[in-house]
Amino acid sequence: MLLHRIQERGRAPGENFVKPVDFAYKKARSIDHALRLLKENVDDAALLSGGQSLLPILNMRLATPALLIDISHLEVLRGIERQGKFIRIGGATRHVELQRSPVITHHLPLISRAVDHIAHAAIRNRGTLGGNLALADPASELPACCVALDAKIELTSEAGVRQVEAREFFIDVYETAMKADEILTAVTIPTTTSNAYFSFREFVRRQGDFAIVGIAVHAEVVDGRFETLAPAFFGVSKKPVLAVRSLIPILGERFSPERIDEVVKSLQNEIEIFDSLHASAGFKRHLVKHFFAESLKEIHEFSEQ
Repeated sequence: MLLHRIQERGRAPGENFVKPVDFAYKKARSIDHALRLLKENVDDAALLSGGQSLLPILNMRLATPALLIDISHLEVLRGIERQGKFIRIGGATRHVELQRSPVITHHLPLISRAVDHIAHAAIRNRGTLGGNLALADPASELPACCVALDAKIELTSEAGVRQVEAREFFIDVYETAMKADEILTAVTIPTTTSNAYFSFREFVRRQGDFAIVGIAVHAEVVDGRFETLAPAFFGVSKKPVLAVRSLIPILGERFSPERIDEVVKSLQNEIEIFDSLHASAGFKRHLVKHFFAESLKEIHEFSEQ
């Protein structure tokens, strides 16, 4: 939200884009302390968790907060825990913790696969789930995974805690449903069933770059039939895009390459795809159709084993 609000001011001639403007720094003693600081400086504060996106943004002066509130050390914001049929992940949980967690590997393999594609080891060692989701970069992997897995985002303010569906959380480029006085404290994701399968693909110019086009798919297959199917595309639009209307003809039906071809063709009418600096909309549209077809075939093959 901070980036979205401030980037509109543009760049003044001669501005220094190597170092951030001066700001105050406060290390939060607790969640309550962080929330109080945030409320008192609601228009001029930024939260520091992993800092892997925030620090470059500050250096380029795309954001100029007067106060940096450090919440990176708050253990209450970290951790991965199974709670019944859900996995709760603290907002300050680092990517490397997701990557190494047996709970994630076993219950949320889509997340496990996606984290391997995030940037480089140095970034994964410091970057956090909450920071990644709050930034809402449309080319990022984890927002799409949360959309595909029907996750809920936990937002905390002095007024209390509220849950927002991941499919409603992402609004636009660098814009979410999170309010300026809220902290993203956790993400809750349903555990997968024995009939659940996944697929993940992305196209990048080089390892570690943001994806030009990617897809995160979660599906449930019973007796060769897709009972549920949630393909979330990233890098193609202003936010993660969940294709649902195009899937209606194949839900509940036995897998058929011919039917899949029909669905793939209809995708271009459902997903709004934008040009970018690195690829045209036409090239992205080709990748969207190719990745979707390959993902469905992969899921079907695994389900038949």
